[in-house]
Amino acid sequence: MLGLLALGACHPTPTRTTPEAEARTTSLPSTQADPIAYTPPPSRDATTGGPVGLATSGGRQAARALTLSLLEAVRIGDPDELRRLLSGPLARTLPRVSERMNPAEALITEILDPRHRQAAGTPGALSTLIDLEHLDARPLTERLRGRAFPEGLAPTDLFVVVPLTPEGRRFFGSLLPGWRLVGGVIARPGATPRILGL
Repeated sequence: MLGLLALGACHPTPTRTTPEAEARTTSLPSTQADPIAYTPPPSRDATTGGPVGLATSGGRQAARALTLSLLEAVRIGDPDELRRLLSGPLARTLPRVSERMNPAEALITEILDPRHRQAAGTPGALSTLIDLEHLDARPLTERLRGRAFPEGLAPTDLFVVVPLTPEGRRFFGSLLPGWRLVGGVIARPGATPRILGL
């Protein structure tokens, strides 16, 4: 009996590690193709030797460009471009960010449905549907206001607010759920930009 107690004392109890700690102890260099397991959100403070998340203004520009590409594909009903841009699960953005991600194909089917497109009417140029000057990309954290991030979304994602003109409200409101006065797109800029919410 005493021998078993002594044997148990020799083995330390396993400790739980956080993703941050695992990222600091990884022995292989991080590359874009093989990123570290934990990427911290942008922060004003940093510690020496630990991973650091940076926010850059270039991400906002990329998010706006990605949003415009998506809206143009919706406007003309381009199935190939829609499937390219909406390749993964999507969160619903309005009236508030949903807690679940849904398959993109269901939304693409709705956008391309001839009955919905007939109800939407023939759209003018994209510039007549949205207020391009006030298209704004902000951190998703501002939109969630302290709520937990839905699975699949990250603090570094951006929420693009799409101000709609009266014509845009009629057109996009017929095709995209929740798009009444404004629209919303969740974008993840980077080497492979992605749309994660619509």
